[in-house]
Amino acid sequence: MSEIRAISWVNDGLILIDQTKLPHQEINLNIETVDQLVDAIMKLAVRGAPALGAAGAWGVVVAMRQAEKEKWSEQKRSEELEMPDQLQSTWLGELTKFCHLWHKE
Repeated sequence: MSEIRAISWVNDGLILIDQTKLPHQEINLNIETVDQLVDAIMKLAVRGAPALGAAGAWGVVVAMRQAEKEKWSEQKRSEELEMPDQLQSTWLGELTKFCHLWHKE
């Protein structure tokens, strides 16, 4: 039996298992943009706290890579990485701030 990973980074992209298809099919989603990741989460292709947490963390990487590729303005970067106030003090908020500052340098 081969190993199944709900979420992984392969080459230059995020790969998610579409959990809405399990257990009958194993379909991978290739995520290259923030919109694709949000869509996958909204459609419940990503489920469960651990997978959602990992997807959120990898989402920061996806956003940073997309910003670089599409040459986002500072305003666009801020809008895409903005979080609701209640998340600002959490570890994910801190991770996002760190990644945003690191990418500026």
